[in-house]
Amino acid sequence: MGDFSLTFGRRYPVQYLFAKLVLFFVVVALIPTTPALADDAADVKKAAEAVLAAYSAEDADAIARHFVVGAPNFGGDGRSGRPFDKGEFESAFAAGLDYDLTWRDLEVEVYENSAVTTAFMDGQIKMPDGNTVFGPWRNSATWVKQKGVWKVVHYHVSVVMPDIQGVQQLVSRYHQAWTDRELDTALSCIGDSYVRAIRGMEDTGHPTTWNGGYGARDQMRTWMETGFNDPEFSYSNDIEFLHTDINEQSGVVLTRETGSQANSRGSNEWNGMKNLWWVANIDGEWKIVGSLHNID
Repeated sequence: MGDFSLTFGRRYPVQYLFAKLVLFFVVVALIPTTPALADDAADVKKAAEAVLAAYSAEDADAIARHFVVGAPNFGGDGRSGRPFDKGEFESAFAAGLDYDLTWRDLEVEVYENSAVTTAFMDGQIKMPDGNTVFGPWRNSATWVKQKGVWKVVHYHVSVVMPDIQGVQQLVSRYHQAWTDRELDTALSCIGDSYVRAIRGMEDTGHPTTWNGGYGARDQMRTWMETGFNDPEFSYSNDIEFLHTDINEQSGVVLTRETGSQANSRGSNEWNGMKNLWWVANIDGEWKIVGSLHNID
């Protein structure tokens, strides 16, 4: 065997190894440590909280501490807003502008000396003309660290659009569960408390005489279990969504429905029946909490 030390020395001169070693330590020194990033993320979050607190306190100076002068933005209508100007805030506050806002789901991502925040803003804003606008709004902001202070260099605010598709899918899924005899799926679509009222096909009397009840979820379970286990059970229903009016918490859905239901005791049909469905956002999920059937 040859001399390993000589072979190694000829292939890798000492100067080369020294340069590689220096480069290694330089690279290591440039790698940000996890605690530093965590501290920066906490500082950005504190800055974001301070900004909303300053808005609510009508403190233009405190707001300006966390914005670069002239920071551009996109407003709720999707168009470019006016660049940040502390003087405009002072004038607006004096004219009656009032904020009452809180962050929801505030997230922070840090990239060395810059960061991005995303969140929902809940609350309301009273405008100088006396009108009040209500949230929630979506907010994203780009921050930079200047002399140890995190400041916004660009932000985007937009209105959260109603979850019309999600609510309509809920109503459709509920009916499909009846067609498929899926008890668990059907029950998952309705709330723990459920109000249900049905006007008879020929009944034109006062709604207080209609069938139905409050807290009808258990009643619905019994009906569905009995119906789905009937070998002659069948259900079909076509839905036309006429109107949906919801916000982030609750709303109503107006439908026109045509279908039929049959079991061992008989059958019935409906053609163009109008139904009204009440929905609510419960723990982040839409649920049917009430329904009014055959309201024409």
